[in-house]
Amino acid sequence: IYHLRFPEMTLNAGRWAYDLANSSSFYPAAMGTLYLPALAIDAQGVVAQLVHYGFFLLTLVAASAIARRLGAATGDYAAILCAALPAAAIVAGWAWADMGLAFALATSALALLAGVPGLAIVLLALSASMKYTALIAGLPLFLLAVRKSPRAVLLGVLVLSPWYATNALRTGNPIYPIGEATHPAAEMVATWSGESRLDVWTNYFARPQTLDEDVGGLLFLVVAVTGLALARKQRATFVVLAMWVLYLPLTAAMRLLLPAVLATLIVAGAALEQFERKHVAIALVAAFALRGALVAIAHNARFFNPLPAAVGIEDERAYVERNFAPARLFARADTLLPRDARLLAINEVRLFRFPRPVTASRVLDPPLLRRYTSGARDVAEVVRRLRADGITHLLAAARPVERGTGIALTADEDRLTRALLHESRMLHRDGAVALFELPR
Repeated sequence: IYHLRFPEMTLNAGRWAYDLANSSSFYPAAMGTLYLPALAIDAQGVVAQLVHYGFFLLTLVAASAIARRLGAATGDYAAILCAALPAAAIVAGWAWADMGLAFALATSALALLAGVPGLAIVLLALSASMKYTALIAGLPLFLLAVRKSPRAVLLGVLVLSPWYATNALRTGNPIYPIGEATHPAAEMVATWSGESRLDVWTNYFARPQTLDEDVGGLLFLVVAVTGLALARKQRATFVVLAMWVLYLPLTAAMRLLLPAVLATLIVAGAALEQFERKHVAIALVAAFALRGALVAIAHNARFFNPLPAAVGIEDERAYVERNFAPARLFARADTLLPRDARLLAINEVRLFRFPRPVTASRVLDPPLLRRYTSGARDVAEVVRRLRADGITHLLAAARPVERGTGIALTADEDRLTRALLHESRMLHRDGAVALFELPR
């Protein structure tokens, strides 16, 4: 996963690392800078996961504080609703950027409620240094804060500049790859699956693609509508509704909408805590919490379930391999590959902890292989091009990457790719992932 891969590459290179073929390396990565010392302490990434989970806990504290500012006595309802959100509670244990983003946005809202708009703007800039979606989610808060403290925008620009100014200098686009014709990120779900925009938005709440994108199903809509209808602070309701309106054009993964979901639950939780019919409010919060707990338990039991390893029934290595299929191949690659090996990945493979330098394009990127197969007469010319760039080996996943129209391999490029794999010597295969040595 790129959230850890690029900090890992940076530690190995001694400078901030870029993979020019992989658009993820251009994303704002303030969270990645926190993962640098975490990986220096623990190269396996567990400390980095704890950092991300820590931001989840801090977000719950901020949610409670916001709810109290909105009139709730304790803020407990808001914290419980946010904690019971599968899309947050499950993702919190992974070393991603979502919980850092949620915490920065929540504390920005808290600063605004506390009458410190300048700090709110700086925190909004920090959130946008973690993830591009903060530019959408934070816009309503920014419009409220900038009216009271316009000079703070300069501080915000300074916070943003390491990422956005660097992108502008390197690519001419400060928010690269957003806006590039070959990176239709905002349309990827509807475009690739053939679903309409209405279908995509219906599935967000009725049929989430994965459990970690579950926001509470139809029960979330019940809690949201009830809570927002009861909300006494109209400005808070405006911010929540404005966030959803800004998100409407998107058809991306539900996880990208997490700030709006959390904001909705915070405002709804504050309103429900003040509702006169306590039994109704308690029933709604309890039902949401119970559902969230069951989804999280089901997810962990299906995918992770660390209990057997924790009590010694399952070997630790077997647990790792059960949850990350290429782990055996990664370990084997360290003994099979020469120290100066450099690889190109075909199809998307999670490259964190791979023992040699690998360059790879993402599913949203034009395939890196196109650089070597486009216009090539035969496999021999493809190999010459690869070796001229220092590529000595290939890491290939059997399952092809589903790419959008316009960036998928052409029939000739696909034929040359298959021929390249056929001509290369397979060193090792484990499941769907194989390691190849290029022909000499």
